[in-house]
Amino acid sequence: MAKMFLGVDCLPVNEANEITDHCEIKKLKSRLNELRIGRRILMSLLEKVGEEKIRLEQENQRLQRCNTKYARELIKKNTEIARLKSFAIK
Repeated sequence: MAKMFLGVDCLPVNEANEITDHCEIKKLKSRLNELRIGRRILMSLLEKVGEEKIRLEQENQRLQRCNTKYARELIKKNTEIARLKSFAIK
């Protein structure tokens, strides 16, 4: 039972320690729960980043193929223009 000292409830030392321990355990459990939530959020973000990376790599490959095709067409047209110019000069 708590005793009164200067108008304040005073707990015996062992009860006060139990309450302090209980509060500390509650705080640690709360912090652990926050860390678990944070971990879930980070794992979700990591998964999304991985999916986005794959999508961007595929898009990059597609664009490289398009660039290669375009470059070949330009070379072909430039060669044709050069050939036509050489005929025009003769």
